Parts: sequence; structure tokens; C-alpha cells
Amino acid sequence: MTASRVLHDGGQTPPSFMKDLPASESQIIPIATLIDELKNDNMAVRLASVRKLGDIARALGPERTRNELIPYLNEFIEDEDDVLVALAEQVPKLVDYIGGVEFGHVLFAPLETIAAVEEPAVRDKAIESVVKVASMLSREQIIDHFLPLIERLAMGEWFTSRAACCPLFVVAYRALAKTLDVDGQRCSLLLQLFAKLCADDTPMVRRAASCNLGDLCHAVDTKLFTGILYPCFVALAKDDQDSVRLLSVESCVKIGAILNKTDIDQILLPILLTSFEDKSWRVRYMAADKIIDLCKPFEPAVIRGPIVDAFIKLLQDPEPEVRTVASSKVALFSEHLDRSLIMTKVMPVVRDLASDASQYVRAALATAVMGLSKFINRDDFYDSILPLFLLLLRDPVADVRLNIISRLDGTRDLVGMDLFTNSLLPAIVELASDSNWRVRLAIIENVPLIAERLGSSFFEDHLQNLSMSWMCDPVFSVRTAATKNLTRFTRIFGPEWSAKFVVPRVVEMISNPHYLYRMNAMTAVIELASVLNAGIVTQSLLPAVLKLADDSVANVRFNVAKFLKAVSEHLSPQMIESAAMPVLKKLV
Repeated sequence: MTASRVLHDGGQTPPSFMKDLPASESQIIPIATLIDELKNDNMAVRLASVRKLGDIARALGPERTRNELIPYLNEFIEDEDDVLVALAEQVPKLVDYIGGVEFGHVLFAPLETIAAVEEPAVRDKAIESVVKVASMLSREQIIDHFLPLIERLAMGEWFTSRAACCPLFVVAYRALAKTLDVDGQRCSLLLQLFAKLCADDTPMVRRAASCNLGDLCHAVDTKLFTGILYPCFVALAKDDQDSVRLLSVESCVKIGAILNKTDIDQILLPILLTSFEDKSWRVRYMAADKIIDLCKPFEPAVIRGPIVDAFIKLLQDPEPEVRTVASSKVALFSEHLDRSLIMTKVMPVVRDLASDASQYVRAALATAVMGLSKFINRDDFYDSILPLFLLLLRDPVADVRLNIISRLDGTRDLVGMDLFTNSLLPAIVELASDSNWRVRLAIIENVPLIAERLGSSFFEDHLQNLSMSWMCDPVFSVRTAATKNLTRFTRIFGPEWSAKFVVPRVVEMISNPHYLYRMNAMTAVIELASVLNAGIVTQSLLPAVLKLADDSVANVRFNVAKFLKAVSEHLSPQMIESAAMPVLKKLV
């Protein structure tokens, strides 16, 4: 029976079967397996075959793998994308089965073919594997095999191969720079080839080149950058396709790291300012999104001059998407400014944004506006930030309210008790019953911070009843958060305070006719037991909990057992014997 017939009759041949066959036949079976399964109509079978390439190569041996299997893979390259991705992943793993790194360049052949397919995800995986293989190669292999591979891809007829090879240039340049003079002929020719891709007729290729230009500029020295890559950078920044221009914004960040102060101001700044005012909103969006990184190379005087003016225009951009991302950067950008600039240039625009027609702009501003308080004085905060804070707290959109509430802790050091009582407290009380449960949850999570800042007396007068009311919220997550807060209040104000103000309310809930509230009360007493002393546990909590041992709801009775375990360290042997054990036996 032939190997192929065996495969058709019995499916995949297990390794033990191969070992028992004569050597000549065992060498035929892996190739037959690959042929049969790569042609199988079931993609899962083809995938399984690809993932067994290492086993097949091991059976074939290094020479047959190099001379037969690798070329054969190149012939069966037209397949589903998932199969090609798996093949690209497996090829670098074959290096140990082809005779080692000495023959690693042999693996380029199938990867070169995969790198030219239409699907970007497949090309990216192939290029990723090419990089893995290239990282293993010697200087001679880089020169003799890797550079020609890049040239073939870069000169390919189809745009797919030209676009795919762009990430390889920085890998090749760094490999050459380690062994050759970086001003050498090969490095220069490599960069000139990349420059041709930057001027390619196809936008997709120019986009790929622009995406990798920053990394390549960061790798080369200033002379090569100025002579070859800088003209590419300028051309891409002025490209007629906005998808190309927006990528040049990211390149600015990496290019700024290799330039001196004079070149930064003369080369980088004009391109950056042009991006801020680009006719395409997508380019302006990218500039606003990267504004913090873009500021890093510049001196404070430049940031406080033309760049702050450009940023203000982004905050006032006609496109809401641009205003949204710019609004989210207000606080971080203001770190580069002094108080005067913030109050005279930034705050007037921020006031307008708080009432912006786009809810997304207001939501983004709500995440950042409190960060401005770090850079201004208390009077400025009262006059400028606090009114915006209160306005956003009452925004009709829940996400806006949620975002501003999440920054409530930022007011602790700036808001006194009187101001909190008169201004913030009414808004918090109003939001405590907000229709959106996430807003209520955000308020709950911030109440302990407020309580710690303003003290127990303020909490008792204004927030205690509110905090206990959340224990009966219809939403489980809100009830759970309210329960955890009781433990936090106890840690802040002490066990004796909790015994006076919290424990009686929880004990009252234990007898609530609604079983969900009884369950919540049981959760509360279990958590409180860890922060209360033995006297409070045994005198106040234990008697109330033991009454629930006969509760009609099984989950409530189960929580009674959990409570007894939690408080066991607080109970004396006599109390365990007389009170706890009879209840536990009954529950069992």
C-alpha cells in the first residue's frame, strides 16, 4: 500500500506509524500528507497541515526541506487568508530544520510571495516573519540575500509588494550600520530606494512609506537625513492625499528627536503648523491627538507662541471630531503654559466648549477640565473652573456627568466646606438619584473621598442618609458599591463611629421584607466584621444575624453561615458553643 493510499484511507498518519515504516517510505509520507491536506476542501484541515510543517521538515531532513519542501510551499501559496497567515507564522520556525541560520535566507522565498498578496493582514504577517528571519542572518547573508529581497519587492509590478517592503528598510539599515560605515554606498543606495517609494504613483505605497519614515529617520545620521530623507518628509507632508499627510504628523515626533534646536525651529515647526491648519479634518485630528508628543522637541518660548495659537484654533475647529480630541488634551497641553496664558487664551475657549453643541466635545472636556486647576490659583478656580464643573455636572448627557464626577476628587484641596455645601452638594444630591445607574455609581465611589476631606460631622449632616439609601438601589452594582462604602467609612471615622451611625441602619435592613435588601445587609455585615471590634460584632451584629437562620430564602441562610465564619475570631469558645454551633448544625 502506498503512502498516499494510506493517507486517503486513514487520514493523518501518527508519528509512531511513520517511525515503524522503512526509511524510504517514511520520507514519502510527510510530503504526501502535505499535498493531500493542502488541497483539502476543508480549510481547518489545510490549517492543521500548515501548522505541522515543523514535523514534516524534521522527517525530511535539512537537505530535502531546503530543496523540496520550501520550493513546494511557494507553489501552493494561493489559499485562504487564514492559511497564508498561518504559513507565514510557521516559516521562521523552520530555521532549525533547514540546517540552521547558515541557510536561513532560504526561507525568504515563500515569505516574499506571501508579502505580495492583496490582503494587508497577510502581508503584514509575512513582513513580520521576514524581519524575524533577517534578525538571525550574518552580514554576508544580509548583503547577498536580504538587500536583494527588499529591492525585488520595492521594484515589484504590483503596489502590494512595494507597500509591504517599507518596514524592511529600517531593519536593513540598522543591520548595515552595525557592520559597515553608515555613510557607505549600500546605505545610501538603500535610502535612495526608499525615497523612490515615497514618491510612488500609488497612494497606498506612499502611505506605507510615510508610516515608516519616522523610524527610518530616527535610525540614520543627520547627514543622510538632510540629504535624502528630509526632502521625502517635506513631500509627504504636502502630499495631495490626506491619508498620507496625516501619517507625516506622527513622523514629526520621531524626526524631532534627531534634529538640533535650529533645525527643529526651521524644519519641523513650519510643517507642524501647516498640519494644524490642514484642509483635511483628519490631518487636523491627528495633529490634535499627537499635540503633547509634538511639543516635546520645542523650547517653551515656541510652545507659548505659535503652537499655543495653533492649539486654540484646534479647540475652535469647525469639525466636532477635532474639537473632541483637542478638548481631551487641554490639561496636558497647559503644563507647558504659565497661568497668564491659561487664563487669557485657554479658559475663554474652554468656557465655550462647556456648552458645545456636540455631546462628545463636552464629554471629552469633562475628563480634562479639572486638570487645569493645578496651574491656576484658588481665586481663578472659583471664578473659572468651578462654574464649568457645575455646568457639566448638570449636563443632559449621562456620559458628560459621569466623566466630570469621576474627577470629583480633584476639588478636594480647592473647595472649602462652605463652598462645597452651597455649590457642589446640591448637585451631588441631585445626581444621587440620576436615571443612569453608572452616574449614581460614580457618585458613590467618590463619597468616601469627600467624607475624608470634610470630616464626620459634615458627613452625618449631609451624606449619611444618602449613603444608606443607596443600599436599597434597584441596581445590584450600585448596592454592592454602597455596601463597600460602609467599610470605607468605618476605616475613615473609626469603629465607634460606625457602631453609632452605620451598624443600627444595617441591622434595621436585616429584617427588611424584601429578600434582596436582606441579602445586601448580610453582605454589609460580613464586610463590616473585618473592621469592627469584637464587642460591636457580638453585641450588635451577631444577635440580628442569628435571627435569619430560619429565613425562607436559602441564599440568606447561606450568608448567615458565611458571617459566622467571618466573625469566628471575635467569638469566645463559649459563644461558639452556645450560639454559633446550634445555628450551623441547623443550617447543615
